[in-house]
Amino acid sequence: MEQYYGSVTLKILVIVALVLLLQIPVFKIQNLIRERETRRNTAVSEANSQWGGAQTILGPIIHIPYKVFITEEKTVGNQKEVKIREEKKVAHFLPKQLGIASNPSAETRKRGIYTLVFYEDKLNMSGSFNFDFSALAISEENILWNQATLWLSVGDVHGIAEKPLGSGDGGTFELLPVESGFSAPIKLKNGAKSYAFTVDLALKGSEKMLFAPLGEETKVKMKSNWNSPSFTGAFLPDNREILDQGFTAEWNVLSFNRNYKQMWTSSSYTDKPENAENSYFGIEFFQPVNVYQKSMRSVKYNLMFLGLTFAAFFLVEALTKKLKTVHPVQYLLVGAAMILFYLLLLSLSEHIPFIAAYTIASVATIVLITGYIKAMFGRGAVALLLGALLAALHIFLYIALNAEDYALLVGSIGLFLILAIIMYVSRRVNWYELAKK
Repeated sequence: MEQYYGSVTLKILVIVALVLLLQIPVFKIQNLIRERETRRNTAVSEANSQWGGAQTILGPIIHIPYKVFITEEKTVGNQKEVKIREEKKVAHFLPKQLGIASNPSAETRKRGIYTLVFYEDKLNMSGSFNFDFSALAISEENILWNQATLWLSVGDVHGIAEKPLGSGDGGTFELLPVESGFSAPIKLKNGAKSYAFTVDLALKGSEKMLFAPLGEETKVKMKSNWNSPSFTGAFLPDNREILDQGFTAEWNVLSFNRNYKQMWTSSSYTDKPENAENSYFGIEFFQPVNVYQKSMRSVKYNLMFLGLTFAAFFLVEALTKKLKTVHPVQYLLVGAAMILFYLLLLSLSEHIPFIAAYTIASVATIVLITGYIKAMFGRGAVALLLGALLAALHIFLYIALNAEDYALLVGSIGLFLILAIIMYVSRRVNWYELAKK
């Protein structure tokens, strides 16, 4: 058996088989990462249901009902009967001008081992509506001005901290909960052409805050103490500034920038624009380090780690004329130590900062393998050389994890340099002579 294992080709095949065999625990670790992330998401959902989840501000919209008269003809015997039936429909108007001032104060809180982000906001909305019933082919004498309502909705009603209050041309009003949001009757004079308003909302939420640009011109100004926002949605801010103390951002969105009407009619009192969700914009209260995403990305480099480390072992054997020195079990033990690095990284990063977890897991793995290599080869220089290779690989991986946008570039350059080093080191190896020996 030893004679066959001494074959260069057979040994390479055995090494490849060992790398493939080690993918079984890698697969288990990937499943564990997904399981831990699911558990974290469950904890987040439970906390959000108690405090308030992601908030999406949709509104305000003014609904004004009007009468429609429908003529029906019916033949009874030889006579025609004409009946006029009255129905009620609703005209819906979006603001001409919509301004939103948002000042979310965010903080992190612990739930078990997980860190969650919550925020509170005193939000002010102001603006004006213009009513053009002629554009909707509605006669003013059929308009039920005294039944007009102002409506808006939020993403999670659990996050309403105070009664929503507002004021307009006809006085103050209190928004009361309805099936799909909040609504308040407003006082419109007969023949009104416009309506100015302000609404104050006290909200609690988590994860993100989004807005719908319902105005012909929508201006949103946001100021927060959170210093790592992720701007998301259909529109990015026109102006933004991110400092250690927090951030400020301003959006200015026109009705030309989205694809729904400013006014329409329907039979529902709580109708809202179609496809409004496609125009939402705002921020995510982003946590700079997602340990599960980084752990999963690091595991994807395991083939490169195992392949390069085993290739280095093989070259050391070849260059020191000791092809039979390293047994497959020793390769397997070194590979197992390298796979355990990912498990250490995952478990530590749930409790301490990712960079500290990565450093501890890397140092522990490198020291363990380097000591084992010294015992295998009996040479400190060889152990230091392979230990330096492992250290370089871990540094390379950390750079790749933190340069996500440039991961392909970093990886390509790294692999090219590694291949160049292997070709240079093995340039004088006579593989045919080695196989004969």
